[in-house]
Amino acid sequence: GKCGENLIWKIYEDEKCLIISGEGAMDSYEGYSNWEEYTELFDTVEYSGKLENYGEYAFYNCKNLKSIELAPVIGAHAFEGCSNITSTITSGEFVLKEIGDYAFYGCDNLGGLTIKNPECVIADSPYVFPEDMTIFGVAGSTAQAHAEKYGLEFVDITETTFEMIADGELGNNLYWSLWSS
Repeated sequence: GKCGENLIWKIYEDEKCLIISGEGAMDSYEGYSNWEEYTELFDTVEYSGKLENYGEYAFYNCKNLKSIELAPVIGAHAFEGCSNITSTITSGEFVLKEIGDYAFYGCDNLGGLTIKNPECVIADSPYVFPEDMTIFGVAGSTAQAHAEKYGLEFVDITETTFEMIADGELGNNLYWSLWSS
């Protein structure tokens, strides 16, 4: 199906993956997920191309989601209630630019999120992230200010050096790597 003017989506049931292809902005939805009737068929969301954002309510309450590839802009309520997300994926020179209100609220198994962009716009609300979230970011950043204002744990990665411990391939154009600080 379509999920934006120049975006299409396909579910690869054997891989339990929804892949968004194309270039541009994703549609926003009003209080429901576009994939509500298909949520049992996938637990991972990835994209190929240049996805600008996840629209509002894009994956709202998709309880089966375990892993998501982040887009530069995460709309309000985009992953709210996705309580089984445990990991996020980024690739290349990815920059997280904006996170909307309730974007990750209720993602109680997502222990942390790395926000390297010191000027990432984060909604001024205590309901953007789950209460036990750890934010990894740059000292003096908007991520640190948000964490401190709303009582979230913040870990400064400004001078942290990382060493790759292992890596491998997960599937079609999907790779993983494990790093240690």
